[in-house]
Amino acid sequence: MCHLTFYPGSVQSWKWILAPVVLYIFERILRFYRSQQKVAITKVVMHPSRVLELQMNKCGFRMEVGQYIFVNCPSISLLEWHPFTLTSAPEEDFFSIHIRAAGDWTEKLIKAFEQQHSPFPRIEVDGPFGTVSEDVFQYEVAMLVGAGIGVTPFASILKSIWHKFRHADHNLKTQKAGHAVLNFDKATDILTGLKQKTFFGRPMWDNEFSSIATAHPKSVVGVFLCGPRTLARSLQKCCHRYSSLDPRKVQFYFNKENF
Repeated sequence: MCHLTFYPGSVQSWKWILAPVVLYIFERILRFYRSQQKVAITKVVMHPSRVLELQMNKCGFRMEVGQYIFVNCPSISLLEWHPFTLTSAPEEDFFSIHIRAAGDWTEKLIKAFEQQHSPFPRIEVDGPFGTVSEDVFQYEVAMLVGAGIGVTPFASILKSIWHKFRHADHNLKTQKAGHAVLNFDKATDILTGLKQKTFFGRPMWDNEFSSIATAHPKSVVGVFLCGPRTLARSLQKCCHRYSSLDPRKVQFYFNKENF
């Protein structure tokens, strides 16, 4: 004989499943709608080390620094969407991403643009998304730390600062931005397009913080990181160690960015 036991709450479990399913379906429909808006590829640049830069336009697209988009290439896969940080500045008349060969999908995408000059493969874009990093503009001194691929979010910030300086934006408090860059054989940086290059390598953090504290004894310094937790802990300790007990003197404020 088989005995079946029903608990009062078991018949209500569908309610807990329904809500996430509805949200997922709604998100899929919304993404499909937004992805149908035409994306025009205005420029394609192949950088050294197999880094592909795509400059694009899309009707109604508005971005802020530090945001990212989801990208789909239907000729490679109809269902695969991959996130990429925007490397352009909001002040520019296009939005751009830099794609490094790091897997099957990115390898196929780079090959498609290498082999096909015009017309380019169709690209669909959803976004932008992400936490806006405008706080960087509220500091007199900004220290931007990017580890590995984490350097890309700061390309947008650095270019935006440069544009604000050019147009004498009075809302910009930043007087000095320390940043790091690659490709010494090029006239401009691969990501920012600026003449000042980024220096790669593992910095001596005590030396860096000490020199900034000495150079700006009465400033509020914003320290922004896009990188691993171990590095975040090191920078947090340095911010605490080199901040003066006197609130009128140098203070370091740590900001962990998630991209």
